[in-house]
Amino acid sequence: MDNWKGAVKRASGAAAAYGVADRVSVCLAHFDADGALIPLTKAESASSNAAPRLPSGTFQLLLCVRFLERALFPRMRDWIAPGGYLLLSTFIKDTPLPAEVRLVRGWVLVRASAHSRAAQVEAQYPSGDEHVLRAGELAACFGTAQGFVVLRDEVAALADGRRVTAFLARKCEPFAQ
Repeated sequence: MDNWKGAVKRASGAAAAYGVADRVSVCLAHFDADGALIPLTKAESASSNAAPRLPSGTFQLLLCVRFLERALFPRMRDWIAPGGYLLLSTFIKDTPLPAEVRLVRGWVLVRASAHSRAAQVEAQYPSGDEHVLRAGELAACFGTAQGFVVLRDEVAALADGRRVTAFLARKCEPFAQ
């Protein structure tokens, strides 16, 4: 699900290329702050009168890239099936980058300084605190108290120097009674 046609088309193509199109659904839509799925195409809008809600445990993997709607965090916790994963990467504010320069699983980590590219692209960050994460925010929202195990919580830099979080958490299996 994405609200950008290009992303939906790429996701559909990737699912077909990897032979999983029969198990992957894609749609052009967005969520409202209450978690209702709002279709952005006439065909999908006509197929239902009410905005559908995703049931609990819908996803084994919930991937969220460069999108931040904190009001959805409780719903996101619910949408992930026990044993499932949350992989989230979006812009982060006021977090120093690691001192070393290295490549980690496709992320370019760069040294932050007044002369670095990171300082030059600061104006291209999303504006307003509602659009950027704070350090440790995801671990607090998707941590042990919420039934998750944080597997990775790092700050990295895109190739152009903008800082993003690389966050991975796994939802714990429920305890047997």
